[in-house]
Amino acid sequence: MALHLYNVRTRRKEPFVPLRPGRVGLYVCGLTVYDDTHIGHARTYTSFEVIRRWLEHRVGPVHHVQNVTDVDDKILARAKEKGVSPRAHAAEWDARCRAEMERLGIRVPVGADNPHVTTSIPDIVRFVEGIVANGFAYATAAGNVYFDVPAYDAHAAAHLKDANGHPCGYGSLSNRDYKQMAAGTRKEVESDKRHPADFALWKGADADDHADANWTSPWGRGRPGWHIECSLMATRALGDTFDLHGGGQDLIFPHHENEIAQSQAKTGKAPFVQTWLHTGFLNVEGEKMSKSLGNFITLRACLDDLEKAHGIGRAADVLRFYFLQTHYRSKIDFSRKGLDEAAVALKRLDETRARLHEAAAKPSHASTFVSATAEFVERFESALDDDVHTPQAIAALFDFQRSLNGALDSGSLAGPDAAHALDTIERCGRVLTLFQRPVPQHGSAAAPPALLALAPQFAVSTSGTSESALMDALLAARLAARAAKDWKRSDAIRDAAKSAGYLIEDAPTGQRWRKA
Repeated sequence: MALHLYNVRTRRKEPFVPLRPGRVGLYVCGLTVYDDTHIGHARTYTSFEVIRRWLEHRVGPVHHVQNVTDVDDKILARAKEKGVSPRAHAAEWDARCRAEMERLGIRVPVGADNPHVTTSIPDIVRFVEGIVANGFAYATAAGNVYFDVPAYDAHAAAHLKDANGHPCGYGSLSNRDYKQMAAGTRKEVESDKRHPADFALWKGADADDHADANWTSPWGRGRPGWHIECSLMATRALGDTFDLHGGGQDLIFPHHENEIAQSQAKTGKAPFVQTWLHTGFLNVEGEKMSKSLGNFITLRACLDDLEKAHGIGRAADVLRFYFLQTHYRSKIDFSRKGLDEAAVALKRLDETRARLHEAAAKPSHASTFVSATAEFVERFESALDDDVHTPQAIAALFDFQRSLNGALDSGSLAGPDAAHALDTIERCGRVLTLFQRPVPQHGSAAAPPALLALAPQFAVSTSGTSESALMDALLAARLAARAAKDWKRSDAIRDAAKSAGYLIEDAPTGQRWRKA
């Protein structure tokens, strides 16, 4: 099966064929850096991390560009509240947000592929000048420059279609008629606009605007509108038309709709983007996340909480895995119960990885796992080729894990076949951002106090104080008790180990243990 992606622009799944063979251009709208990043952002960027990884595996190198909005009405308002300059406020939160994304385990582009609005002003001004020169924008006496939606829409209806004949006019992405809708701006309808749907490309400076938040332009001092930055940054890096553009579903209108219009008005080329990808909304325990409802969760707070529950090395893995259990286009209902279940599932995967690592060092046996592994890979890849369907890929992964555990229990999987299965499960898992740490070495950690206390309780001697040494000694003691038909002592060892956080299980090949 070839890779298919759901294109929001055409409202259907389509085979993905890059404009340049073997190379993909991807632009993802970045953060407006004025406050903490939240779990909704984390969900979006985790989704695009996996999408990018699958494109790299399936197609080739991905030129990934992601902007930073470091001048904006929200930034100006927050900086004014705090009595600091807008640029200083944005720089502080830019650094914080990047640190949180890195903590989450997401690769944020760097350098020229992580452009900032404040360092792109001259290019943005020239881009706006081009739209004005083409007759699709107008300046006002107040120093504002507005995009002329009616003029552009009339032109687009007659001249702009994609290769399949689909119209690329205003409203083609959001399926809205501009004549029926209010202005797509963050402010009230400005009095100097010709039409309510017109939107700002350049905003003239107000008298009380901070000096470091406006720049010289042909229309007087001011700053860019919200949408124009992405048009400039995307086309500057990826060309007048490119493969993929993404962001949260809330950006479809007005941001992405306006981005398409102003880009095509400047370049005269359509479609601006071949395929549009959008992540679904995130609710918290069934309700929309908002500060007014008291259920607003920052990424920092979420990771802090997960670290307390599951450890520093596990928190980000749990959160990313939790997000990926829901398809990127679907709404997700965030819950603590779901996070805890994700942690348990990940622990089981790590236990299987550790068992495969040990089995790989044992003498090989004839097994059917070469074909079983190939069948898993085919199912896994088919799932991700179907619009990067991570829930189906995860289902394939866990079905394969159950088969692996069964073979390991029976002793029929060892040697090269076990090594091949381990390599396969890890390669596939890394596409899903899993297994970013080495295979856990079963029992190499130091035994915790609760486990150490069991040695004198059951009068067992050990060759060391690692959890492996203690558990192996307890297994030997339990085996001796069972041989003597001392079922009471056997059960007591099992129950005490469970209280200390370790499960003893009876398998066809003998006893084994794992962390609870």
